[in-house]
Amino acid sequence: MTEQILDDTVFKKFSSILKDRTSRHVGLLFDGCDALLVELGQGDVQAAHFSAHRLKSSSGQMGAVKLSSYMARLESDLDQQLQGDRNEVLQPSELLNELSALIIDTRQVLNTVLVDK
Repeated sequence: MTEQILDDTVFKKFSSILKDRTSRHVGLLFDGCDALLVELGQGDVQAAHFSAHRLKSSSGQMGAVKLSSYMARLESDLDQQLQGDRNEVLQPSELLNELSALIIDTRQVLNTVLVDK
């Protein structure tokens, strides 16, 4: 079973609270995702860990459940790497490809919902 990208109920509640600021907050989420991709590409584990933590929360608040779940796993993996508890180093190319695809999918879904709103 494929995990859903967006929880419509959560997004509707999020947008009912933010009203005309919803699009701006969605844009900020993707600005943060773009920054995370750069941090991972540069191997900046500390910055990527902080960004993953922040994006886990913000994506969850707007109902982007698949992205939030991915960020939770990424945050945990990066935390293990920072603590030295991880034997293998995360491979940036694998992460970047997987994360980029998820960001594209999430952006498409959210943009469609914003247009239909």
